[in-house]
Amino acid sequence: MPSLFAGLHLEGTVDSIGVGSSPVGRELLFLIDGFGADVLAKYAHDAPTLASLVQPRIIRTSFPSTTSTSLATLTTGVMPGTHGMLGYTVRVPRSSGRVLNSLKWDERVDPQIWQPVPTLFERGTAAGITVTHIAAKRYEGTGFTRAVFRGAQYRGANVTTDLIAETKAALKKSPSFVYLYVNDLDSAGHSDGVGSDKWLAALKSID
Repeated sequence: MPSLFAGLHLEGTVDSIGVGSSPVGRELLFLIDGFGADVLAKYAHDAPTLASLVQPRIIRTSFPSTTSTSLATLTTGVMPGTHGMLGYTVRVPRSSGRVLNSLKWDERVDPQIWQPVPTLFERGTAAGITVTHIAAKRYEGTGFTRAVFRGAQYRGANVTTDLIAETKAALKKSPSFVYLYVNDLDSAGHSDGVGSDKWLAALKSID
């Protein structure tokens, strides 16, 4: 994500993966949860469009490679030891052993204190970039969203046509950055397994 914001000339960001400057002042990051390079290599024939977009370089994730940690690393541009989102479940300091589920959250934990690093969304918005976060309606306003995605305009959409419409509308502005997130594939993988009929249907739908 820092490289994409560097393409929009956000001060303090570096294009470490060679994205280059955005010629029209618009960037879109489409994140498919649960979809890595190894999965694409194995199921490329089921996702020809996605397979055609692959570049030779593989970007490796941080550790641990769980959703909450990886997304916090993505949206802040710093490593887990700095942003503090260290896993799916983490013991809350000075709480008599209470455990925080980072995706379900706990109303007793302030998201901005738990994750204090300014997000790239906040930095981009402050610099005059229109930043939009598009995902399922149920994620809007959650503790995790406030910890990791704060600074963006949230546009909730639950069906494919609405996701596409919101994305097109957000990209009409310049400079703009759009983060589009779908978890259908990840959800199917957890419930039915990678390679299952439900999982393959989700993959083909996304493609």
